[in-house]
Amino acid sequence: YSVEFRRKVRILPRSIRGILHMRMLFNPFRYGIFSFQLFMHKLMRYMVPLFLLTGAISLTALAAFGRYRLLFLLATGIVVATIFVGRRSRPQRPTPLIRACHLLYYYLMVNYALILAWINVVKGARMVLWAPDRKGM
Repeated sequence: YSVEFRRKVRILPRSIRGILHMRMLFNPFRYGIFSFQLFMHKLMRYMVPLFLLTGAISLTALAAFGRYRLLFLLATGIVVATIFVGRRSRPQRPTPLIRACHLLYYYLMVNYALILAWINVVKGARMVLWAPDRKGM
């Protein structure tokens, strides 16, 4: 996953900058359904980490006030187990549970890469030189 993670962190800031640069395309009166599609399929997808963080902070706050503690513990346990299983090597015959953990790990990894991409966009950091990873070739 590390090669894929680095690739996402490298490519996503450029995609985000491109969308922000062409924000006039979000005008539904001028571009119709295309603006809606662009908003839903691009911008909202790149905003998922914000929604996940907001949900995690909200659930943590609710658990601190005595509500939804079981849900908080369950969610925390699933994330910890997913990270533990996802970072390990893949067995020859993975069970459906291990496959689910790897899928959720990939989802978390992509959203973490999106967080780093947004940070790079906000900081104005640009990748000026890219050296391909030759290990997989």
